[in-house]
Amino acid sequence: MGEQAAPLVLGLREDLLVYGFAEGTFRGRELELGLRESRFRYGRLLVRVPYPGLGPAYGALAALAAAEVLGLSLEEVAERLSRLTLPPGRMEMREVGGVTFVNDAYNANPLSVKAGLRWLAAQPGRKWAVLGEMRELGRESLRLHLEVAEEAARLGLSPLYLGPHARRQAALSGEAAESLEEALAWLKARVAPGDLVYLKASRAVGLERIVELWDAPFSS
Repeated sequence: MGEQAAPLVLGLREDLLVYGFAEGTFRGRELELGLRESRFRYGRLLVRVPYPGLGPAYGALAALAAAEVLGLSLEEVAERLSRLTLPPGRMEMREVGGVTFVNDAYNANPLSVKAGLRWLAAQPGRKWAVLGEMRELGRESLRLHLEVAEEAARLGLSPLYLGPHARRQAALSGEAAESLEEALAWLKARVAPGDLVYLKASRAVGLERIVELWDAPFSS
C-alpha cells in the first residue's frame, strides 16, 4: 500500500493532501539515510537534515509540505532544516570509547521502532540494537512486541531485548536481558570500537543509562 492510499484506508476524503517518499501529494525523492544525516530531494531542492533516521526525514518533509501549502519560501525552510536541533533522546549520536551510540530512547511505538531498525539495517559495519519495552500498549502489548521482533528477524538483526516480553521476542530473533545492568555487561562482552549501537525504548525504561554507564568502573 502506498502513502497516497492512506486516506482511503483510514476512511478519510480521497482528495486529502498527504506527503511521503514512496507516493504522496508532496513527495520527497532519492532519500539517503546516512549514519549522521539524512538527505532527499524535494522538487529542485536538495534537503539535508543533520540527524539520521526516517523520523527526522519525515518531519522535514512534513515541514516542506506545510510550507508549500502556506506559500512560504521552500529555500528558507530547507536552510533552516539544515540547522535543525532536536531534543535529547531523538536519534542523538554520541561516541564513547570508539563505540558510536544512537540514543533514540525518548519514546517508542511499533512504527518508530520498526523505522529505527530499518535505518540500522542499512548502515555498514558491525551494529547492535538494544530494544526496551514499549509502554502503554494495553492488551495488544505482547502482539506488538512480537511484531517488532519479527521485523528485526526479517532485517537480519538480532537485538538485545529488555522488558516483560523480552524472552518471547528473543525466541524470534536475538537475546534477552533481565536488567539494564545485565544488558550493559552483555554489550561490554561483545561490542568493540568502531561498532554502532542503537538504543530504543519508552522513556520510562531509562535505556540511555547504557551510554552514561559505558565507561563507569563497575561496568568494565
